[in-house]
Amino acid sequence: MGSLPNLRELERESETFRHVTRNFARQQAHCILRHHDIHHSSGHKFIRHTRSMGHYTGMALNTNNDLLNHFFTTEDMYGYSPVSSRSTRSSCTLHHHINNNLLVRRSSKHRDSMSSSGGASSVRRLIAVVRSTSSKTGPIYSRRLLFRNFAALCLGHAMITAAFVPLYTMQGSISVWWWQPNHSIITKYFHPNYDVGSLLLATFFSIGSISTLGTIFFINKLGTNWTLILSYGGTCIFFGFHLYPNIFTLVPAYMFMGLWLGPLVGGRITCLMTLATKLSYVMTEEEEGEIECSQGLRRTELVVHKLSRGLQIAQDFGLIIGNLAASSLIWYTKNSSNVSSDHDAMLDAMFPMENTGERICGSTVCPLSVNYDSQLVDFKYSDLNNTSNFYASMNINCKTSKMLISVFLGFCVMGVAVTAAFMDHIRVSVSKETSFRNACSTSYRLMQGAFKDPRLQLAAPLSIFIGLEQGFMYADFTKSYVACSLGVSNISLVFLSLGVLQSVAAFTLSLLLQHVRRHVIIGVGFIFQSCLLLVLFIWKPTKDDPALFYVVPAAWGVCNAIWDTLSF
Repeated sequence: MGSLPNLRELERESETFRHVTRNFARQQAHCILRHHDIHHSSGHKFIRHTRSMGHYTGMALNTNNDLLNHFFTTEDMYGYSPVSSRSTRSSCTLHHHINNNLLVRRSSKHRDSMSSSGGASSVRRLIAVVRSTSSKTGPIYSRRLLFRNFAALCLGHAMITAAFVPLYTMQGSISVWWWQPNHSIITKYFHPNYDVGSLLLATFFSIGSISTLGTIFFINKLGTNWTLILSYGGTCIFFGFHLYPNIFTLVPAYMFMGLWLGPLVGGRITCLMTLATKLSYVMTEEEEGEIECSQGLRRTELVVHKLSRGLQIAQDFGLIIGNLAASSLIWYTKNSSNVSSDHDAMLDAMFPMENTGERICGSTVCPLSVNYDSQLVDFKYSDLNNTSNFYASMNINCKTSKMLISVFLGFCVMGVAVTAAFMDHIRVSVSKETSFRNACSTSYRLMQGAFKDPRLQLAAPLSIFIGLEQGFMYADFTKSYVACSLGVSNISLVFLSLGVLQSVAAFTLSLLLQHVRRHVIIGVGFIFQSCLLLVLFIWKPTKDDPALFYVVPAAWGVCNAIWDTLSF
């Protein structure tokens, strides 16, 4: 039979180790330990360090702290999970049984370095996984690539604006690219008419409004990049037809450009929204702070507002560049040739005259129909040179018109080159291919659903008003006020002043809208626009006060900036 255990030795061991009491409310651990040399009582050598930290209380406190500290801060511990970057434990946090005084400051710096390098590699791996994983929103792109695409979009839009706006003003006022005697054939049905340019532009925008229904089909089939490139290429063909302006080239050209107007505008807006969506995923800390200070705007909405204002600035810049180039060319060709008498004869034939010999201009003007001899209608093509002197006085000379079209064509070519060279294919999501009929029906349903949104119910009336006031400036104001009083050569200079002040006002309003509510801006714009209309109704323009021809359009540019800024 075995002997009974020695009760005295058991009592001595119970006094050696007592239970640990821990107060979790104060987050402190009080451990009462009576130290004895355990290796003498057990007969074993003391353990300097172990890989398991759960029983660290069994270690002797006279262990060499430097050796232990060296173990925790060197590569011997890299494979162990508490120090490994793959573990859920932090390498800077020891077990709860280890006293904090075992680690010194020099070791904490080493551990922090290990943690930062391990965390950085983990973050890089996570970013790579996220970018390679397909999602509904598509891949994530860098800010540098997105801003480069936005700069290319703005530059291309500025070049197209620089080409089209001077064309609108001169073609809508006196139909500059219609009366070309060397290429036009006057028939019974297409007799001289000063409003042909306005009719062509009306056809152009009417077809463009219908072509917007097929924008979704082109974007899904070609992508935003190729839609913009082909649309800009269509503008090059459109301006190329103006080098030979007659009824057989201009009417098909304006109808052709109307078909591409919808995809052009739709592709630009789609590209803008795509860039805004992608930029909302890579916002900086400053931009995150702006979201908190915004008036309930979401991330994407805030980015859309910023990009839209940048695109509007690019449009104003293109308006300035185009009118500056047009006015310079007209001024150069006007000084190099004696055509002022022909221009005066053309204007005298367009507008009624007062008893003093001055033309009646402004709101009281009533343009006259062209007085042409009906015998000149029935003629052969060989007899066209006999009437060239009469039709040559209808507009600026042929050399100037061709130079202007060549410059506008160069702007369009630059827009195509910039878009093709610097814009990348940014994928938003995987879209299914749809037929043209389904795409048109989808666009129509989306437009119907937009009117149900309370925030978009006034968007259509505002867009119609913007179109009316811009059409008034491009056609009626240039014809009845500027061309009637100052002549055709000053049209581009007048719109140059409009573009300069419009760009300044748009930049100021974009900053002001962050602190002032929209209904206040709408009220100010309504009052300002009403005052300008009253001035135009009372004002009788003459050559004696040329300054007003630049002040009134500049003030109109401020109103135009208000409505354009409120539309996005």
